[in-house]
Amino acid sequence: MRTRRGFTLIELLVVIAIIAILAAILFPVFARAREKARQASCVSNVKQLLLANIMYASDYDQKFAIGTPACVQMRPLQQWWVLTGPYIKNGQLLECPSSNATFINNSGCGSGNPNSCSQRVPGQTGLSYGYSIAIGGNHQNNGNTSCCSSRGGKDSGLVAPAESFMFADSGRANIGGGLWPGNAACAGSFSDGICAPITFANRLSGCAHGVCGFSGTYAARLAALGTNSDAVARHNGGANIGFADGHAKWFKNENIKGKQVGGPIRFNGSELYDLP
Repeated sequence: MRTRRGFTLIELLVVIAIIAILAAILFPVFARAREKARQASCVSNVKQLLLANIMYASDYDQKFAIGTPACVQMRPLQQWWVLTGPYIKNGQLLECPSSNATFINNSGCGSGNPNSCSQRVPGQTGLSYGYSIAIGGNHQNNGNTSCCSSRGGKDSGLVAPAESFMFADSGRANIGGGLWPGNAACAGSFSDGICAPITFANRLSGCAHGVCGFSGTYAARLAALGTNSDAVARHNGGANIGFADGHAKWFKNENIKGKQVGGPIRFNGSELYDLP
């Protein structure tokens, strides 16, 4: 009669080692796949925000929602997510599934004013997207002379809607450039033109607006933080960005920069509206 032979200790250790190696290989793959799913959900949110603002403009003389923090502080104006709220219907669209911030609360919101980041729409518990100051604040192009009129720029005035930044993953509720000519960089960007509020969407506190702006390169900031691009970006080393023609796509962090500094995006008002 044959006796049953069990596994030896060496055989068990070999099997355990193989399982550990496979786990080490597959877990990062699974993590990236999970983040890809979140990225897809996020880009859908961005597209919905774009559509909401486009519908808002169609109801208000082709003028987009206002998005200028200074104007919100100076006048009793509502924030862009409140103005577009009736078109969004679901406040959860304002929250990126990969964001670790409950609510953006900085100078990009007009903090300290009753009409600040404390504003909510039904179902909203957070905010993790930023809106273009150049579009939301371009009153020179909508027939008004006042900087703080009640509407943003006109959609018909955009030179290249498919390149014109409107919404993105962000550490700020409102993102520049503004209306000034000759400066294509996003406000708060690095010296190499990469937009900090978008590339550091989940940890802007590590690269505060006005602190890292124009003071160094994106790579230098990463080195100073002791992290890599995957650690600071929301979606696999990049972010979702939506444009004024209604399309949204993922950009690698290093490509999130203005046209005049070699990038693919029009951030600045002079690029968006061909201002004198």
